[in-house]
Amino acid sequence: MVDVQTLGEYPTTVDRIRLSDMKQSTIVWELVALNGDAQLHEFTLKAGENPTLPDSDYGKYRVIAPEGADRFVLRRGTKYRIELWGGDTIFARRSATFALGG
Repeated sequence: MVDVQTLGEYPTTVDRIRLSDMKQSTIVWELVALNGDAQLHEFTLKAGENPTLPDSDYGKYRVIAPEGADRFVLRRGTKYRIELWGGDTIFARRSATFALGG
């Protein structure tokens, strides 16, 4: 689960989410907010199929990748990088790398 809550309680404005496969250097999943105030509490990433649109608390998102799909697949043991943007400045972008175990 990716928890993006502010102060562990409030939904957070998330303008963009990008998930990349580090080995293949490809974008697996990318969303962009349709309005400037799209907000989330959390979303889940798991091995296997994942929905392209998370449940948002406010606002809507548009799927950039995989274009035209309603699901994307994550593989165990693959190293991924997730990037989240919460605004227009370089300080509003956060990223982390992870691999799904097992």
